[in-house]
Amino acid sequence: MREYRDMALERLDVERFFAGQGIQLKRLNEQEYRFRCPFHDDQEASANVNLKTGLWYCHTENIGGTAIDFLMRQGVSYREALARVGEMVGLPVPTPGRATWPPFQDVGEQLWREGWRGLVAPSAARPIGTTLCLFWQGEQEIDGAEPQPPPRRIDEPPAPPRGMTT
Repeated sequence: MREYRDMALERLDVERFFAGQGIQLKRLNEQEYRFRCPFHDDQEASANVNLKTGLWYCHTENIGGTAIDFLMRQGVSYREALARVGEMVGLPVPTPGRATWPPFQDVGEQLWREGWRGLVAPSAARPIGTTLCLFWQGEQEIDGAEPQPPPRRIDEPPAPPRGMTT
């Protein structure tokens, strides 16, 4: 997913992206443009964007980031923002599946090493659904967690395991 994100942002025409958001850019120099930040009542342009790096920054609110962050600031989820930016540059939206499992396995193992015991993630089976992922190693059990063999429909999420922190 990180490779997809990096590729989408690298290919993105930043000037076109901001124009599509209804933002008028005023040139400061070859790389830097200024604009009125849409996230607060901006009487004078208080935000900059660098066309080379693709990064924007609002000096009034001390916020900024990539085009993805800009969309998320508007209330769009990370997944949707990533899909929109990818679509703008002609990349198909990646969907996790059996063929892409090994990278997700690596991520899960890394999260386990960092102390995570589980997370809620987008469902690979249903685009609008989420799934609870629990991590454990070997025969070690997580108190309160039970294996969920597919294809079992769960209408109510199980009680969260005790002892987990986020």
